[in-house]
Amino acid sequence: MRIKIAISSILLALAASCVGYRPVIDPASVQDQERFQADLAECQNIARWNTDTGASAAGGAVVGGAIGAGLGAAIAGIFGGNVGEGLAAGAVLGGAQGAFGGTAASESRYQQIYANCMRGRGYNVLY
Repeated sequence: MRIKIAISSILLALAASCVGYRPVIDPASVQDQERFQADLAECQNIARWNTDTGASAAGGAVVGGAIGAGLGAAIAGIFGGNVGEGLAAGAVLGGAQGAFGGTAASESRYQQIYANCMRGRGYNVLY
């Protein structure tokens, strides 16, 4: 139960990480402020629709948890004799690491889609 709560908390925190990104646009490339604001909103939605941070984090957590559980069980079995504790600790640590990795990849994809969309609409994206 603790593991589920820990992973759920991590996923919730990570799912919100993309929300704050907004590409930095060279002001000289903005001709119409109203159109610019509409383009920002549209590109943000396109990036959201094509990026699933929760799924990436969850997938990373599952893979990381499985790898961590195996390593934890092996290490605990070799050095401590308590395979069950090693299995649980490895699963939590590996799952958290996998969730962070999956979210980082998803956030990078979100930012890339958002910036490319704005470039495609004629803006000079600086970052």
